[in-house]
Amino acid sequence: MTVKNLPSKSAYNLAANGKFDLYLSFWINDYADPYSELQTLEKTNSHNYGKYTSATYNNELNQARKNAATRSVYFSHLLKAQEQMNQDYPVLPLYTMVEDHLVNANLKGVLWHKVGMVDYTRAYFK
Repeated sequence: MTVKNLPSKSAYNLAANGKFDLYLSFWINDYADPYSELQTLEKTNSHNYGKYTSATYNNELNQARKNAATRSVYFSHLLKAQEQMNQDYPVLPLYTMVEDHLVNANLKGVLWHKVGMVDYTRAYFK
């Protein structure tokens, strides 16, 4: 195995063109919905660097989009897509970022973002 330490733009260009055997990257959802993560492996998604393709996976995500108004049907299709991805294993998740925060009840102004980020820059004690 040859490891290359590259500037991020060079690494991105190689990844986007499929010029890698193993590519380590970081992904954080754009919004608090599993679809935000699952859609990155759709055949037509530009972040699908490994060019993963599965008709079943793509169909389940398509059905989820079509049925997004019905919560149970939407999540049923997302779950089926996840199950297909788990069988094919096109990505190897190394870890899931989880944080715990012990916060004084008098601390106000903390912004708790839905994707797990916390912003203390406007925090103050009351």
